[in-house]
Amino acid sequence: MAFNEYNVEQQQISKKSICIALVELLKKKNYADISVTEITKKAGVSRNAYYRNFESKDQVLIEYFRGCFFSDLLDKFPEDECQSSREWDIALFNHILEHKEILSVIFRQTELYPHVIAFLHYYFVKPRLVDDMDIYAKAGKLSSRIAVISIWIIRGCPESPEELVDYMQEQSFLDRQNFQVSLKELKAIVNKTGSSIVT
Repeated sequence: MAFNEYNVEQQQISKKSICIALVELLKKKNYADISVTEITKKAGVSRNAYYRNFESKDQVLIEYFRGCFFSDLLDKFPEDECQSSREWDIALFNHILEHKEILSVIFRQTELYPHVIAFLHYYFVKPRLVDDMDIYAKAGKLSSRIAVISIWIIRGCPESPEELVDYMQEQSFLDRQNFQVSLKELKAIVNKTGSSIVT
């Protein structure tokens, strides 16, 4: 392995360790009370390693969603396949169930909610901005979906993903059309850096 490849691999390991450390600490403490020192100690990395990768805790949280949550979800699908809206939404809700413990912690801490919203809007609305009125419908549907997801998580996910997706379609929170979700496009969007999301 070349030296540069080793450095990139080590940086990715450090990033993931820092993200996991932050979400583990969130299980015990409020976001505002968690220090960089606590994160680095939990992650087993130096402060230099932390600041090489992140400027703030906000960026760590965004990277968790980008690198640990959504990338893991997208990796479950072959890149060259498109999924129907129903398949995609059921897969998303099943993935949420797998991460229910930490997501419930994040959604219960109200100061973190704007970061979750910022991430989702950045990756799923902003790249598709167009000069027509459809952008308002897209933003509205995304906001409805986020609200349902947050309430579902806070309630402990009592309905199955299939039940919830069916209900959301009946209530027009989701598109009834069987549109295709391009996983290649989503992976390209999610693999962009998240550092510019939170200003």
